Amino acid sequence: MTTGTPWGAQALETAFGDPLDALNPTGLRAALDADERAEPFSAGERVLRSHGLAAELLPTEHGGRLSRADHLVEILRTIHRRDPALALARGALPLTAAAHTLAARPGSPLPAALAVGRQVVVVHEDGFDGCGVVAVPRDGGWLLSGGQDAVRGARHADLLLVHATPEHRPDERILFLVDPATAPLGALRVLPRPAGTGTRAVPVDAVELHGLPVTARELVGDSGTAAAARTLVRAVLPPAATGALDTGLRVAVAHLSDRTLYGGPAVDIPLVRTVLAGVFTDLLRAETLGAAAARCLHLAPGLAAGYADAAAYVVPGLVTGAMDRLAELLGAHFYLREGPTGAFQKLLRDLLPADGGQAGRTACRLSLLAALPALGAAEPVPEGVFAFREDVHGAVPALPASARGVLPVPSPRAALREPWTDGHEDIGAALSADAAELDDLIGACAALPAGRSSGDAPARHHDLVDRYVRLLERDCQVRVWRHTRDPFLADPAWLRAALHRGDGHTPMPAHVEQALLRELVGRRRAHRSFGIGAHRLPHAGGDLR
Repeated sequence: MTTGTPWGAQALETAFGDPLDALNPTGLRAALDADERAEPFSAGERVLRSHGLAAELLPTEHGGRLSRADHLVEILRTIHRRDPALALARGALPLTAAAHTLAARPGSPLPAALAVGRQVVVVHEDGFDGCGVVAVPRDGGWLLSGGQDAVRGARHADLLLVHATPEHRPDERILFLVDPATAPLGALRVLPRPAGTGTRAVPVDAVELHGLPVTARELVGDSGTAAAARTLVRAVLPPAATGALDTGLRVAVAHLSDRTLYGGPAVDIPLVRTVLAGVFTDLLRAETLGAAAARCLHLAPGLAAGYADAAAYVVPGLVTGAMDRLAELLGAHFYLREGPTGAFQKLLRDLLPADGGQAGRTACRLSLLAALPALGAAEPVPEGVFAFREDVHGAVPALPASARGVLPVPSPRAALREPWTDGHEDIGAALSADAAELDDLIGACAALPAGRSSGDAPARHHDLVDRYVRLLERDCQVRVWRHTRDPFLADPAWLRAALHRGDGHTPMPAHVEQALLRELVGRRRAHRSFGIGAHRLPHAGGDLR
């Protein structure tokens, strides 16, 4: 997979330059200095405007450049390498709005508004228990009442895309594009919240609606529109955050290589090496699942929601958990806001709101739980999803959505049932155990109540989701290993490492750990990313000193 980044991401990498170069005006040091001043990262924003990032987020059918979700992941990952707050402000929030064009109703005002550069912010609650706004029919239109306590960027929005629950139909959604400038006095209020210490470029506001009148002209879509947007967002945004982990790992390895402990480099300490190998493996695990979710949008759209939910549920935990372990290795240096490790704290801090937080992961878990009763009839994702070297063609499709909002999950059975060749008996034995686990899981899920699930479901029901995503992730890893032409990912050492990390973090065999560390060191020296693409990164020969 060392074929280079997609052209949009490669151009953006070049424009941003080496993030570790202290003299780079768009590097980590510059982003940290802007944060210290509590100012937006203006130099980074200029790069994104020059690149035309807004067009990357809008599907081609509406005049943008978004035709491949996996390419968009790489573009947003490039921004995360420098500043997760910038990725949130200029990538995640605009994409969350633009994603609603996938299944917007004919004549919706949203595509035209985005095409001319108007800034749209979404007002909704990402969950099963309601969206906070109720739409009451009145005089051929609706009155909107309610709100959301925490809306990022609402005070700077040109338009608000409001998700509402129709009166007496709590399971449905109806979406409107609202112009705050034309709202009647007192019908729409944006209330700034106190500034926090993270993501200063993206202020948090409360939005209140008090009988705001809307008509069919403002109507964007319904539950299907919301579901399609949610699937694209969950497939793209969490995997993009691995860019920050890539940089965090690079900063940590550099620091530990330069630091002397017990008469030698800290990076040679066995415990340090074990942690670094584990973090590297978790980064690969996150990007493998994320890449499959993005490609599933094109190649298996009927199963894309399940993969997207799994990615959005698993990947944030892998990324923030790995950053936490790196922070432990840095010790007191983690708290410094200067020197080579100065930017690490900001990367970790800004990742927390950028990944959607616990509420977003809970919503994904509930989506998966609602679909698990039908796991026994689930279909596997086509093999082409995992052959990352093969292109996908055509625009991002308007994703299907059922009337009840419950979409099928993919089966992880494909790789678990295949025979194994000599030399990989340990892998075969592990996956045979997984196959037995899947049979048991299918039986347990068949006993679940069909349809929607809620947060007050018994803990044993939520445990079924964890068991399912573990098996889905392992199925993905095996199938990537079988299809890849990348020498490192074709080495069973990587697969063994991933399977060990999925088994409750049991220790890796020594030869597996050594193989991971050799690849990690080799990529750092060659200035390549630590993810599945091993993309070449800009290098100016400097550091953060």
